[in-house]
Amino acid sequence: MNDIKENYLNALSERLTRFYQDIQVKDKLDDIEKHRIEAFIEAALVSGLAAKDELQDVIDAVHFSVFGRTLEEQAQYRKETMAASGDYSMFDKPAWVR
Repeated sequence: MNDIKENYLNALSERLTRFYQDIQVKDKLDDIEKHRIEAFIEAALVSGLAAKDELQDVIDAVHFSVFGRTLEEQAQYRKETMAASGDYSMFDKPAWVR
């Protein structure tokens, strides 16, 4: 792996770690930071710096390191937690947005 790609993947990992830790603490998604990360990922894809599967591996690894669950497990956990507490606010958004 070349230095540029390695630096990019490390920077992505750091951004995702801060983003996920922020969600964990505040229990709320920062839309601005989410869009910044999406743009950062898109830049790597468009420039050919990294492939989608490489980026997904970083996303999955960082998510697991912060939450201790895969993305799928986390989604199921949040649904169960919200249902148990009677909080159905996630369904206020259209299904295509969720």
